[in-house]
Amino acid sequence: MKENRFQRARDYSIIELLEMFGRRKVVEGNNVYYQCPIHNDKNPSLSVKNNRFKCWGCGASGSSIDLTQAVLGINEIEAVNYILDKDKIYKPIEKKEDVSQEDINKSNKLRNMLLKNSKKDYTILDHYFSSRGLQDVYKFIDDDQIQILSNEYGGKKSVIYNFPKQKFSIQRGINEKFIKNYGSVTFTCCLYHKYWGQNKEYCIVEGIEDGLSAIKLGYNFISLNSVANVGKLIEKFTKHKDKLKGFKFHIALDNDNAGIEASKKLKEWFIKNNVEYTSEVFKKYYQDGLKDLNDYVLSMPF
Repeated sequence: MKENRFQRARDYSIIELLEMFGRRKVVEGNNVYYQCPIHNDKNPSLSVKNNRFKCWGCGASGSSIDLTQAVLGINEIEAVNYILDKDKIYKPIEKKEDVSQEDINKSNKLRNMLLKNSKKDYTILDHYFSSRGLQDVYKFIDDDQIQILSNEYGGKKSVIYNFPKQKFSIQRGINEKFIKNYGSVTFTCCLYHKYWGQNKEYCIVEGIEDGLSAIKLGYNFISLNSVANVGKLIEKFTKHKDKLKGFKFHIALDNDNAGIEASKKLKEWFIKNNVEYTSEVFKKYYQDGLKDLNDYVLSMPF
């Protein structure tokens, strides 16, 4: 029956598909990550749980059928046929390493459409940032660095973080949880300077809301957008190591296994390269079991 065929395809092991697509696996503590076959994922950022995948780099998620559709650019029925009758219908898949110009153009087109249909609706934004304890911060962010907008489509509300200089945007769902990235495929880490040339202290955080929390506490921030990007940040640090003299970095990644492992990598690099850093300032939120820097701000009696 048709339903049974679709269910069999959904039940097919995503890990086996990833191995077939030639994806590299890395183990970080108790976590296992794979290279995402949907985008140019040099530092593995895709995880699998209960035979569902989630890429912390590009935001893609779903079943084995969804993964096959995204990788091959085919419809649902074709994906089911590929999973169940692979060699009979399709040729072996070539390893997908580079992002094509077509992919870049598509992402930029989607970003332009998103920005065209977004605006500063303060009713939406005030409600969202009040729930984050950041209502006194987001309105005063430098628009030249980050434009904060809102979008509402089909009853789904979202916050848009647009980085005009990098031509990169992040969309975060409000009443439905999702995160999508648009634009520059090479841009992974978001940088914000509150005091140009004056304050050389930066918090390294995971999410943009954590970055705004750092601003509220008086620091600049670097947001990884995903801890899977920590390797890319280290590459950038290594490339510009001579320019880091006089800077101080505060490690404030999420209080979970992935965040703790990424923090260890940063500490090792800072020590090895004699760059000033600390994780002591926000040690309390680890001790109190808080999730991240935004939780730390919410817990403070402002």
